[in-house]
Formats: sequence, structure tokens, C-alpha cells
Amino acid sequence: MRYINKTIVDLRGEACANSERVSQALFGTEVKVRCDQGEWSEVETPDAYRGFVEDRHLSQTHLSKGEQWKVKDAIVLVRRLSDDAILGRLAFDTRFFAELTGERLVLMSPSGEAGYIPRGTADIASATANLAGLVQLARAFVGIPYL
Repeated sequence: MRYINKTIVDLRGEACANSERVSQALFGTEVKVRCDQGEWSEVETPDAYRGFVEDRHLSQTHLSKGEQWKVKDAIVLVRRLSDDAILGRLAFDTRFFAELTGERLVLMSPSGEAGYIPRGTADIASATANLAGLVQLARAFVGIPYL
């Protein structure tokens, strides 16, 4: 197994950047490598989508320290612990492992450095949503194109 190490990665129909996008995968998604083709690998996501990803967007290891969380905002900035520099971004519904430290969720950033996001930008992944919350979530996506 390998893990997506970029905020959002396109899965392509062929091992070529100009090929049709067949799906996308979020940071931290565990993918099964079906075959290697030079600088590309054919992968399968947990929801059974298959496509080609550049090898540089795949990591061998995954941080699984702490509880699993999921991003509830459209985009969340990941900041370095030491100096608050921006390390990357996480997109809505990205699942990641983190430890709660005060009002920060400390995690490994897409670049592989220790970083954090504010506690209020993510929920515990196992939490269930209520109907009002689901309606509010659905309304937040009105007008956004589907890929």
C-alpha cells in the first residue's frame, strides 16, 4: 500500500499528465498499487476508482499517531509548528491522523513535516452528522462544479 502525499491528486486514464482525469484522491488516501510504469503507477482507491498517478505523489509511510480526523472546511492551511509558515493545504473531507494539543491538531503535513491546523477546522472522523448539519453542508456546495 501507498499513500497520497499531496493535497489533491488527479488519477489519469493513462500514464501521462495530458491524459483524461478519471478521478481524484485526497492527501492521506491509502491506495493499492496495481502496476508501476516508469514514473507513474496505476493505483486503486478504497472506493474502487483506478487511474495513474505520478510516483512523486505517493509515499510509503503514513502517520497514524492520534485519532483520525476529517476536514470540515473547504480548504484548511497546514502551518509549521516552529514558525507558522504555510506547509500545505488540506481539502474538505480529507482524513488524517492527529493529536489534539490545546486548540491545535498536530499532524504530518503533505510535505512530511510536523504541522498543525486549528481544532475547529476538523471533526473526529467517526462522528455522526445530524440532519441540519447535512443540509447546511449540502447548501455549501451549491454552484460548485463537480469533477
